[in-house]
Amino acid sequence: MTRPSALFGRPSAGSFISERWELRITRRCLEEDLGVSGDSAFEDVSQREIVKAFVKDRRDRVHDTRQVAPLTCGVPVWVLARGDDHRAATWYDEDEEVVWLLAYGIHRSGEPDDFFPDCKQIDAADRLLPVAEDYTRMFDERGERFVHAVRIEAPLILRAAREAPGEHRYMLGGEFGACITVEVDDELDAEAVTIAFRVDSLPFSHVSIVLAAFYADHAWEPVTRMPGRGLHAGEFAYTHTRVG
Repeated sequence: MTRPSALFGRPSAGSFISERWELRITRRCLEEDLGVSGDSAFEDVSQREIVKAFVKDRRDRVHDTRQVAPLTCGVPVWVLARGDDHRAATWYDEDEEVVWLLAYGIHRSGEPDDFFPDCKQIDAADRLLPVAEDYTRMFDERGERFVHAVRIEAPLILRAAREAPGEHRYMLGGEFGACITVEVDDELDAEAVTIAFRVDSLPFSHVSIVLAAFYADHAWEPVTRMPGRGLHAGEFAYTHTRVG
């Protein structure tokens, strides 16, 4: 997951970025429980009491000591409490490294609109967990963060690689590893940049983003080796040559 370190500890579009995962709120929870647009930025609701509790209690741990139960959704849903009566439900999606705020309400035992029976009704209607629309927004925002981060990193990486000949490994966008070599020929005023990726590391859809961040003229050619070595199993590489 793309979590550029510059964003740690602050809202970014629809999420709050921590060092270990991101925090997000489902569209249903935004609209029905918090009473705002489903497209609202995280910062728009960051001063709500339950959202402040969400950031404070879930930026370093994915759960507390009590679950909302029984539920039918098949995943552990944890109680998040703020003060005497603010209650919410959260779930950690381990695959995507995101803690979701699923539901929020006021807890008053015995009242018809008490949070816990309301949460169970939402679950019974199969509306508690994030849906495809929530994940689409999340992936779109991650892609935007990746583009922004790589555009900043690329010129810094090139400068460092020019100053230290040989092959270097860098983390792109805060997450994806790549091996980079810059060969400079001062006599010909030429430079060749070769970048190798692992098939299982960088999504192929991100490759063109990375290459364009280094050189946007699309004059990249696939190669079968890095300078000084062949490609490892599962690697693929591109090179860009600039003269003059």
